[in-house]
Amino acid sequence: MADRVIIADTLRTRLKGLLGYRAMPANTVMLIAACDQVHMFFMRFGIGVIFLDKNNKVLDTQCLAPWQVSKKVPGAISVLETGLEVLDLVKRGDIIKIS
Repeated sequence: MADRVIIADTLRTRLKGLLGYRAMPANTVMLIAACDQVHMFFMRFGIGVIFLDKNNKVLDTQCLAPWQVSKKVPGAISVLETGLEVLDLVKRGDIIKIS
């Protein structure tokens, strides 16, 4: 899915997210800890969002454009922000290995 994982696990890194990027970095995902909903305020590009439970099982996926807000996903404890093309590779129930 990706060669690089950016981890956002502090208040500062979670608030910043992908702000400041002009596009989703190639072969990269951002893991946002303690998260069950994301927003796209001030973003310049669309992303794929994968909501994970405590076992990294995919609960939901969503495509988001700039200025959209995702739906809240009950049971999600983290989110992977990805390029839109990655959503074609995952489905609900998949287990994502993060290393």
